[in-house]
Amino acid sequence: MSARSTRIGASSAGVLLAATVLVGVNYLALRHWKRFDWTHTQIYSLSDTTKKILDGLKQPVQVTVFMVPGRSRLLTEVKELLSRYQARSGKIEVEYLDPQRNPARAGARRTGSGRPREHDRVQERRQEEVRRGGQARRLR
Repeated sequence: MSARSTRIGASSAGVLLAATVLVGVNYLALRHWKRFDWTHTQIYSLSDTTKKILDGLKQPVQVTVFMVPGRSRLLTEVKELLSRYQARSGKIEVEYLDPQRNPARAGARRTGSGRPREHDRVQERRQEEVRRGGQARRLR
């Protein structure tokens, strides 16, 4: 074998070894995923107390967020915080509810009864009457 073919063989083996190591590291990173907070003040880290509470949850906890997308300045931060809670504990269930798009459901969630409050029922009836009246005018 010539010196040239030896160099090409060694280079090919080196590239193949590097690719194998890279694939292996990516595989391990996907299977053993972990978040890191590299900020100086650790603003994206959960406190020890929060970790204890999340680790000690015995049953699922339903979190309902009432925010209007595009108008709620804190929505991104709230989503980030709740995603950290969910990453720590599989018992955290999050629902994002836009009270402007679905006022009846938001009202039902606020009362905790699963049923809309009387005020919400009246508002729904008025909205339905307006919709029917608007459709009737268009049909004439």
